[in-house]
Amino acid sequence: MSQGLNSLPAYLGSYAAMLLALVCNSYLDIEYGAFGIEVGVWAIVFAVTLAIGWLQQGEEKPYGKIIRNVVIAIALIATLKIFLPVFGVPRTGVYLLAGLQAANNCVTTTRQRFYLSLLVSLVLVLFATNHFRADWSMLFYLLPYLVALVFALVAEQVSQRIREIGRAAGAQTALSGQGAAIAAATVAILFLATLLYSLTPQINMHYLKWRFGLQTPNMQGYQDGTAGRLPGRVMRQDHTAGDGSDIPDAGEIANLGPGSGSGSSKAQGNKEGAHGGSGNERKDGPRLWQYLPKGLPSPDEMRDKAAEDGMPKWQAEAIHRLAGAAERAGNLTKPVMQSIGDHVAKLSEEVERLIKAIQDNSIWLILLGLMALLWMMGRRLRIGLRARVNFDYMWLGILGRHAGGAVGARQYFLALGRILSLRNVGHRPNDNTREYLAQIARWYAPLRREFAELILLYERSRFSARPDDAFIPPRMRALYRVAFCKLK
Repeated sequence: MSQGLNSLPAYLGSYAAMLLALVCNSYLDIEYGAFGIEVGVWAIVFAVTLAIGWLQQGEEKPYGKIIRNVVIAIALIATLKIFLPVFGVPRTGVYLLAGLQAANNCVTTTRQRFYLSLLVSLVLVLFATNHFRADWSMLFYLLPYLVALVFALVAEQVSQRIREIGRAAGAQTALSGQGAAIAAATVAILFLATLLYSLTPQINMHYLKWRFGLQTPNMQGYQDGTAGRLPGRVMRQDHTAGDGSDIPDAGEIANLGPGSGSGSSKAQGNKEGAHGGSGNERKDGPRLWQYLPKGLPSPDEMRDKAAEDGMPKWQAEAIHRLAGAAERAGNLTKPVMQSIGDHVAKLSEEVERLIKAIQDNSIWLILLGLMALLWMMGRRLRIGLRARVNFDYMWLGILGRHAGGAVGARQYFLALGRILSLRNVGHRPNDNTREYLAQIARWYAPLRREFAELILLYERSRFSARPDDAFIPPRMRALYRVAFCKLK
C-alpha cells in the first residue's frame, strides 16, 4: 500500500507543474487572444482540486471521491461541448487528460497518485513541445515547469525522509531547515542537469525528419508557395504585391536544417535587400548570435516574436530586453568573435591541408604500417633467433666449422644457450653453472646427462690448459647435435 502524502511543498510543486504544463499547451493558440482566460480557468480548477486533496492529510475521505466523480462528469461534458468543437481530436485528448487529472487531484493523498500527477504533466509538456507551433518563446514557461517538477520531487522526498526520522526518534517531525534543504537540493540538481545538457549534443525530431527526407512543416509551407506558419514563428507577409521576396528558391529550400525557424539566413538577406537594406550582415563583421547554436533567434527575430498578436505584455517586454541585451553583447564581443572566426578559418585550412597531405602520402603510410606490423610479428615470433639457431646447427653441427680449444667450446655453449632461449629457458647473468644446469633439468630431465656433460666440458675448457683438451670441441659437437635433434 502506498504511503500517505501530507507535504504542503510537494502539493505546491505539483500545482505549479500541472499549471505550467497547461500553459505550454495554451500558448500554442496565443494569437487567438484567449490565453489569459484559459490559464486563469485552469489555475482555479487545479488550485481547488489540489486543495481538496491536501485537506485530507494523507487519508482518503468519502467527500474526496464524491467531488472527484463530479469533476469527471464536468470534464466529459466540457470535452464534448467545448474542447472537441474548438480544438479538434488531437488537442481534445490533451484537455480531456488535464480534466481527468484535475479530478484525480481530489483524491491525491498518496505518493503513487502524486507521482501520477507529475507524469501526466510531463505528458502534456511533451505534446506541447513537439507541436509544430512550439518555438523558443515557450521557454518562458518550459523552464519554470522544469524547476517546478524538480522542486515537487525533491520536496516529496525530503518530507518523507523527515517523517521517517521523526518516527524513528519517536518525536514530532521537525520542520526547521526543511525549506533550505529543498531549495539546496533543487538548485544542485538543476545545475548538474544544465551542465550535462550543455556538454552533450542534442537532436530534435524536426532535424531527424529533415535529415532523412521526411515531410516537415517547414518544407510543407515552402512547397505550397505561401510560406505560412512555420515551426517556431509566423513569417511576416509585408512585401508588396508581385515582389516575391518572402518566397525562397529551390536552393534555399535545400539548405533548410534543424531550427531553421523563419527560413534560412539567405532568405532573410534577400528580404532585407528588397526593402533597401544591406542584405548581408557579414559586411559589419560577425555578431554574437551568429556563433550560437542553430535554432536560437537573432535580436530582430526576437522583436518580431514580441510583436505577434496575443503576446502577454510582460513577456513582450522581457523579449525586447533580451533582444537589446543580445545586441549590446554582440557589439561588445564583435572584435573577439572576428578574431575567433579568423583563427577558426585558419585552423580549418590547416586541417584540410593536413588531411590532403595524408591522402597524398597514404601509400607510404600503408607501407610504413605494414613494416611496423611485420616487425612486431617478427619480434613476437622471434624469427631472428630461430634463424640463428638453424644457422648454428648448419655451421657447427653439420659442417663442424668450429674453432679449436676454449673458443670452440664457447661457440657450442652459446649455441646451446640460444636453443634453450628459444624454449624460454634463459641463462641469467647471475646464475652459476650448477644453477643453470638445475634450471635445465627441471624442464628437460631426459636430456640431463647430455646437458651436464656439455656444460662440464665447457667449464673444463675455461679453467684447464692440458694438452688433451683438443678433444673437447668434437665431443661438444656430438652432444650439441643430440640435444638439437631431441629439442627440435
